[in-house]
Amino acid sequence: MNFIITIAYVVLIPILWISIVRLLWEARVNADEVHYAPTADGYEIALYRYRPSKREKDVEPVILCHGLGSNHTCYTPGPFNSLAKFLADEGFDVFTIDLRGRGLSSKPNSRRGKTLDENWTFDDYVTYDLPAVIKYVRRETRSEKINWVGHSMGGMVIYAYLQQHPDGGGVKCATAISSPGNMTRVKQYKFVSKIAPLFLRGKIFHSRELVRLIAPFSYIVPYEKFGMKRGYVPWIAANCVSNTSTNVMRQFRHWAMNTTFCNNDGSMVYSEGFHKIKTPLMTMVASGDFIAHPADILYVAERLNGVQHRHVFFSKKKGSIGHYDHNSIIMGEPAQKEVFPKVAEWIREHSAG
Repeated sequence: MNFIITIAYVVLIPILWISIVRLLWEARVNADEVHYAPTADGYEIALYRYRPSKREKDVEPVILCHGLGSNHTCYTPGPFNSLAKFLADEGFDVFTIDLRGRGLSSKPNSRRGKTLDENWTFDDYVTYDLPAVIKYVRRETRSEKINWVGHSMGGMVIYAYLQQHPDGGGVKCATAISSPGNMTRVKQYKFVSKIAPLFLRGKIFHSRELVRLIAPFSYIVPYEKFGMKRGYVPWIAANCVSNTSTNVMRQFRHWAMNTTFCNNDGSMVYSEGFHKIKTPLMTMVASGDFIAHPADILYVAERLNGVQHRHVFFSKKKGSIGHYDHNSIIMGEPAQKEVFPKVAEWIREHSAG
């Protein structure tokens, strides 16, 4: 009997705790519209549309893509400053997306009851998800091209996509925020890579549930120095973290262990192919980023051969108003005054007009 009670506590208390976290902080979809873009391999990618109150003429729509363990909520109107809302207020037609397996996008048990493979890879994002959402937004908005903004892995997927599409593949210009072009500079990559096999035994890495367990305690993290109120952090922990395929995690581990960036079978080495990109590309990073080292983003900018490009480095020593880290560069309070306007400016410079 004692054993059964112990098991009940071990199982039920975390479930109850996560349920309370969801009740207190879980965000509801607040987009103007939700769309679904079908992929060639049977998934559906959710797009959350934020329409401008007054659309700016001759400017292509904007797609915002999240990072490795995140989802569309990192851009949406939560308690913190929202890049999606900022761009919509500036007159852009904005779509945030969830790559496969998160948010409202198809999971192994999909909306339509189909059995879907949950062993997707980074290559599937590039080969299936990006073409699907780009095609869908172009058709929905009747626009010849789109503008892409990606944070962390959301920038890495556009690196790979643009290398495979020298004509841009429907992308007018791109912005990559804290998106490394290789993984050579951050020492913790090596440490994480060594312990990673302990967590990558199944098909899905359940980071969302793990983070929700500690979400209430994240309030103690001193995030003010990066320009984020402590009250934001539990909301971010409860909403902005998603589960992902362990195959994707294994690819990141391989890149870190081998200081490279390539597709799954190694036939395309993206870290050596930035000269292939012909689409205007802006790279951005902050001095306080301990996940994507500034040198690994500068690596990209230095190898863009003959491309209209811009590299933006935020540092208080160089006059920035915010001391950003990997996340506050898109969610910190100073970002709305300093980071977001640079994104809007870059898009306008390369607009249709």
